[in-house]
Amino acid sequence: MLVILGVIVVVAAAAVTGAFWYSSRDHAADPVAKEGSASATTTVSDERIPASKERKEEKESEADLQKRCEPSVIQKTPTFARMTAIYCDGTHLRAGIPNSGTLALAVWEGNSWKEVQAAGRTETDFPCYNTDDLKAMGFPDAIVTKVTTCNEAAPAAPQKSNRYRSVVGLGESRVADVSTPPCDGRYILIHQSVLGDADQVNDELATAIMGHPDREYTYPGQCSSLRAQVDGVDVYPVYTDYGTNLQAMCAAKQREGGNGRTLNNNGDFTDPC
Repeated sequence: MLVILGVIVVVAAAAVTGAFWYSSRDHAADPVAKEGSASATTTVSDERIPASKERKEEKESEADLQKRCEPSVIQKTPTFARMTAIYCDGTHLRAGIPNSGTLALAVWEGNSWKEVQAAGRTETDFPCYNTDDLKAMGFPDAIVTKVTTCNEAAPAAPQKSNRYRSVVGLGESRVADVSTPPCDGRYILIHQSVLGDADQVNDELATAIMGHPDREYTYPGQCSSLRAQVDGVDVYPVYTDYGTNLQAMCAAKQREGGNGRTLNNNGDFTDPC
């Protein structure tokens, strides 16, 4: 009897020991599973944090680019004193002094704007640039298409006067000779376009010019940025020449109306205002 009881006690003890060992083994395995679960959770979280951080950095970057275009930043460059942005994307800049003909291009380097030197000067002393050079520096079309390029800065040859009206009678023995402005990128404000043959346009041109000493007229198609004809009829533009003074030209347009234009030989009819 005692032997049987002893066997039962030994078996029970072994069972308890086995159960304890099994339970301990399971609990030892649990942290691994939990740790793996925590690791997976952390991995998901780690994947989200950089995306949020990236969005924050992107917003900060956009804000930095916009700040570079502020007058206070532009004017830190000594040669850009009093200049403001005409076009600026944070890395490339076209700037000018308001109500003047002073214009400049620049690229952002380090922590300031660095002026891009003109490739040359036109015969009327306008700065001109090389299109390929500007594109190589990453200048956008919004800037490249607005500057005077050196290969198109030569003055336009006067049109043949035997077809077009070269003199307008203003009455009382006064006349206005036709103008032949160079196609060098200068800014003009077109007040009126007079349509007709040479023997039909005198009176209308005279009316458009008289009383406005700053107004001129030129031949149809004097530069390729001026229309030569509409529906087969010659077009004589009556305009004011503002030279390099874009701001003054746009201010006059706002006051008086009309169409802004650059005189160029690349067929650009866009209004720079």
